[in-house]
Amino acid sequence: MDLDNSTKVWSGEKFWNENWNKNIDFAEAFQTSCVWYFRELIDEIGKDLMQTELNKLKYGNCDITDWNGKQNTNNDNPALTGFWIESSLKISPKEQVEVLERIFGNMSEYSEETQKQLEQVMFVKVLPDSDTFIYGKTGMGKDKGVL
Repeated sequence: MDLDNSTKVWSGEKFWNENWNKNIDFAEAFQTSCVWYFRELIDEIGKDLMQTELNKLKYGNCDITDWNGKQNTNNDNPALTGFWIESSLKISPKEQVEVLERIFGNMSEYSEETQKQLEQVMFVKVLPDSDTFIYGKTGMGKDKGVL
């Protein structure tokens, strides 16, 4: 992905997260978990390529059958639903770590440039008085309708 040209235009719809109510690029969408951005992005990517890439990563159960996220009973806004949000795609914490190994590990099929771009958007902070860098991805969900 060309991070310099990754901005998507906000529709003007007011979302509960104020950080989403503007034009937004990939890095900020990643950091704020901007669902409408990723909804548009996966629609651009399409089902075939998405399935191919999830299979390549062995990303959890790789199930995108609920593309539009209708299984998610916590939200009926099409801009804020998808197969990855409380829907058909499932992944455990252990599997998430294994995916990171497939992306960043010695046997990675991803280019150094792609790895560096992802590392850049995943950067959170440096711990004070140390050389420890923290990387991560936030997210939020509900369990049976409760945050």
